[in-house]
Amino acid sequence: GYDAEMCEIRKLLEENKQQFYDHKLNWGAKLSSYAREVEGLPSGTIPVFIELILDIPYPSQSIIIDHHNLKSGDTKQSSIEQVAELLNVSLNRWQRMIAINDVQWIDGLVDFGATKEEIEKIRQYDRKCQGISDEDERKAEEAIKKIESYGSLAVVKISHIHASAVMDRLYGKFENILVVS
Repeated sequence: GYDAEMCEIRKLLEENKQQFYDHKLNWGAKLSSYAREVEGLPSGTIPVFIELILDIPYPSQSIIIDHHNLKSGDTKQSSIEQVAELLNVSLNRWQRMIAINDVQWIDGLVDFGATKEEIEKIRQYDRKCQGISDEDERKAEEAIKKIESYGSLAVVKISHIHASAVMDRLYGKFENILVVS
């Protein structure tokens, strides 16, 4: 599913002249969406599956790259770090921040020492990669103006599904936030 990490992984693959298939799927993407490609793999090919739910049989020699769900953990590398290691390339500062953002969001970027400007740029890029439109951003800003507060709980109602457009703007301002979409 598309986010900043997946956009940067795509760039890494292109820069390193790797063949890949990308159906531009949403979060929760399944390997079955690539069934035709998997079935058509030449003998001896080692496919690499990145952040896909493995819902169909796949070659035993496959490499699975993920850091979510059952593949998550404090010591697990992000997917972009795993791809970089597989390609034997180093990540630059931007790519390292993309990795941190994907695993630890803004808290991780702060701990890393990212500047306020870098964090805003990363979060804007992440939202853009997620498909959040300028109109969605504007609606999030309008919804925040109508925030409802119940003690330590802030409630924001949005007319789209992109909670990050709200959460990024409210980072550090409330103890508990409920985004209703």
